[in-house]
Amino acid sequence: MNSKVAFIDHYYHTKTKSGDFLKEILFSNFKIDNYWIKSDLKFNKNIFNYKNLFFFQILPNFSTLKKLKNKNIIWVPMYDSPHYPYGYSWILWKMIEYLDIKVVSFSKKISHQIKKKNININCISLKFFKKNKYQKINNKINIFFWNRGDIKIKDWINSVDLKFINKIYYLNLDQIYPESIDKSIKDKFLIIKRKFLDQKIFLKLLSKCEIFVSPRKKEGIGMAQVEALSMGQYLLAFNDSTMNDYILNKKIGFFFSKNKNDIINIKNIINFKKYRLDFNRKNYLKYETRKKLILKLYAKKTKFKFNFFFELLVLIFYIYKILKRSFITIPFSRNNGHVVHW
Repeated sequence: MNSKVAFIDHYYHTKTKSGDFLKEILFSNFKIDNYWIKSDLKFNKNIFNYKNLFFFQILPNFSTLKKLKNKNIIWVPMYDSPHYPYGYSWILWKMIEYLDIKVVSFSKKISHQIKKKNININCISLKFFKKNKYQKINNKINIFFWNRGDIKIKDWINSVDLKFINKIYYLNLDQIYPESIDKSIKDKFLIIKRKFLDQKIFLKLLSKCEIFVSPRKKEGIGMAQVEALSMGQYLLAFNDSTMNDYILNKKIGFFFSKNKNDIINIKNIINFKKYRLDFNRKNYLKYETRKKLILKLYAKKTKFKFNFFFELLVLIFYIYKILKRSFITIPFSRNNGHVVHW
């Protein structure tokens, strides 16, 4: 029988299924118990019974992690989610090194930060790609924009020559109507009034488009953009990780700016569709080979050696944070997660 692994994930991912691709990797070697957590502060006590643990995005505080010392732990940090209460500070990475927690990074910026701080962590860097979903080239160019608050229509609309655009599929979770836009282009908007879009419906709508506007200034992985890439779509995005981990040139996508003279070439979107599909296919094959490195991390023995001075340093850090009241993130709630078998 396979060994067990506790897969600790944020409760919202029960809807998005964002962690499923990681569980598919672990499934070949482990029996997986899911723990859905609603708080960065309070974790189900059952996780202490596992030898192998996998934290996706969230991570316990130092006092909880100390109770897990000598356990075999992998953490997948998300660039868009600075961790409570450390952010991505030096103290966080020293803590990871001290407890010998292994890291899987899907962000080039996180990987560079670890190297820059010269910290000895077992870390592998990956870029997630999905298998190509062949799509015919649409003669009429449609745009998919999922409004998640960070990026507004006004931020990217001036980068597109709208006379070549047929429809803009506008998924808005918070508002019914887009913010103030020119009346002449309002008829191009197809507004989708849904609080949450089922993945099958999302993919069906996405497949009707040739341009995907990345909805956030930062992404942990960017599952929607990964889906768009698998369809050979052109990415329109803010210039930060993880969007700029994928957009290498104007054949793959375009970094928008407020400069009205900087407009994407619609012909490039049509002409380089095959290039983008080839780009995704090659990187998908590379990912399929490299993803096995995650299992190899679990094969490495974990070593922990108590260090009084580091423990004192972390305590001072916590006192400082409390006194300054400058917590990086706000916890969602203090409810325990629950366990299901996957």
